[in-house]
Amino acid sequence: MSGSAEFLAAAILFVLLLGLKIVNAARYEFNSDESQHLHVIWGWATGFVQYRDICDNHMPLFQLVLPPVYQLIGARATILTWMRFVLLPVYLVVVGCTYPQGAL
Repeated sequence: MSGSAEFLAAAILFVLLLGLKIVNAARYEFNSDESQHLHVIWGWATGFVQYRDICDNHMPLFQLVLPPVYQLIGARATILTWMRFVLLPVYLVVVGCTYPQGAL
């Protein structure tokens, strides 16, 4: 960044973006894809194998990573909200990796 004013503006916008993302995770309606992904995560956590026992049309990236988290949280009515908050650090990594690309 070229100066302290630009850094301050970027930091304020980042904090605002993070705050809006947290509000979005807590308040926004769930769509059908989220429950479908969670269904596959539940399948992996309970011993089912994707494409053999459970049919899904998505690549199993998050489905392979999140079953231990699912088991830690446990089966509860608020699991979709919990999983949204679990994915917030992934969102921060993506933002952190995207920022240097804009400087090129």
